Amino acid sequence: MPPKFRVDLYYDIISPYAWINFEAWLRYAKKWPVDLNLRPFYLPGIFQKTGNIPPISIPHKNEYLEKDLERLNEYWGTGLVWHEKFRTETLKKSSIYAQRFLGAVQLYEQDKLIPASRAFWRRGWVDKQSVYTDQDVLEVAKSIGLKCEKRILGSLKTEEVKNHIIDNTNHALADKTLGLPYHGPLKELADST
Repeated sequence: MPPKFRVDLYYDIISPYAWINFEAWLRYAKKWPVDLNLRPFYLPGIFQKTGNIPPISIPHKNEYLEKDLERLNEYWGTGLVWHEKFRTETLKKSSIYAQRFLGAVQLYEQDKLIPASRAFWRRGWVDKQSVYTDQDVLEVAKSIGLKCEKRILGSLKTEEVKNHIIDNTNHALADKTLGLPYHGPLKELADST
């Protein structure tokens, strides 16, 4: 059996491209010799530190996004639907509660991280519902059947969970990410083929 190569998959549920990348890597991990390490992080933190700006705030990219996501959805079958609300909400609201929730799930009930991540993406991109509030987080928590729901929900403002997301974000910065989708390091995997 060939050695497995670690792939860190960074994501924020605010990004539809991160969802497509997430689903792609989950499929690849079944066939390729990779050890997939999911790393929820805070995308606005990346933009702030790198000086990069969200593609949705650039008029030409903004026009392209809707068509591009439609094509990608056809291929990957996520059910992703573009909605105008995304244009207005993305730049004004924060995914930090959702990302902290995912960080807490990763720390305390890791087997629920994939269903929790998908639940947020489906909620925002298929069902066109909010993913920004404490109530949204509570609804996702109930939908995935957490064993330690109270502990996870109670931990969202703790230093441990905040630092977990900060650490993942800093790791992505150290890997030289500028935005999403992003995964790394892949040099070892590329060298092995």
